Amino acid sequence: MKYLLSFIILSIGLQTYARRIDGYVVTQNSDTLKCEIVQNFAVISGIDVASFQYGIRVILEDGKKRNFMPEDIRAFGIFAKTDTIHFVSVRVVANSMFRGEETRQYFMRIIQRGHIKVYYFIDLVAGPGGTVRTPVYAVQLSYNDPAYWLEVKKNEFGKYDFKAFFKAFVPEYYAFFDTLSDKARIEEALTRISKFNKAMVK
Repeated sequence: MKYLLSFIILSIGLQTYARRIDGYVVTQNSDTLKCEIVQNFAVISGIDVASFQYGIRVILEDGKKRNFMPEDIRAFGIFAKTDTIHFVSVRVVANSMFRGEETRQYFMRIIQRGHIKVYYFIDLVAGPGGTVRTPVYAVQLSYNDPAYWLEVKKNEFGKYDFKAFFKAFVPEYYAFFDTLSDKARIEEALTRISKFNKAMVK
């Protein structure tokens, strides 16, 4: 994921084609600051989640402009019509066959809370017909722990083995990975995480 390059391109684009959206940032000290969050105006309508994943540019109430990377703040939010889109800064551990284990930080939307947190991320992958936007997910057991990409395929290229993640705390769910196709595993994993979270609060 070319996070640095993407943020640089975003920052350049913001110089001339941008719009301001009311929102807030949550500092490392848990202070909430009202601000305007700048979005690339290439998106004519709606909120482009992917444009905020690597870093944001804000205009604070005193008029000062700041750039924030995921390491700089804890969270931020955007007021979109009747809804608030909240992003959390998340440390994600990934395993690579060539680089080994590495940790990077991103702004992500949290789509499941509970014992297991699930975060939503849009991966921008270069394809023959242009950039392909692929939804991917990260899972986390505790806010103090790093998250891991939800890799439900077989662990052939050094990726994090989500089968082992399931086996560690929900052993009875471990076997289902071997009975489903790769395509069905993501949806099934998210469904089972949701059921597990609901069961934990009863």
